[in-house]
Amino acid sequence: MTAVLSGCALGLPPIDGSAPPPPAPSAVPSVDGPGPAVPLDLEAFDAINRETVASIGDPSGADLTRALIAGGVNRAGLEITADITAADKRADAVFVVVRVGDSCLVGQYRHKASGEDGGPRYLGSVVAPLATGRCLIGDPVPVE
Repeated sequence: MTAVLSGCALGLPPIDGSAPPPPAPSAVPSVDGPGPAVPLDLEAFDAINRETVASIGDPSGADLTRALIAGGVNRAGLEITADITAADKRADAVFVVVRVGDSCLVGQYRHKASGEDGGPRYLGSVVAPLATGRCLIGDPVPVE
């Protein structure tokens, strides 16, 4: 996982006596989490999810959401699908989603590589939210 440190200053007064200029607005929306606000875009979202897959091997939806929360994403902004189907079988895939501004960052983790092509087990994308304002259809699972 990559951490970014910005806005650091030595705390010294400006030499010319003027106040420092206000920070420029970021082009990347911030998501407030339990720690400091973090810039979150698809690249950062995917990096957290891929790191989770690499470190755990076969993560659950709860593993993915815990990693995103630890990375600074607000639990209230997360949606996730069930790991277990109505037939009490492990779901082939789990989706974890966070709403950022007017977009939804969607991560899909597949417990098995798709088909015989051995495609990637994690895919991320950006989609527009539904008319309801949510990102997932149906009832998402509560985030732990």
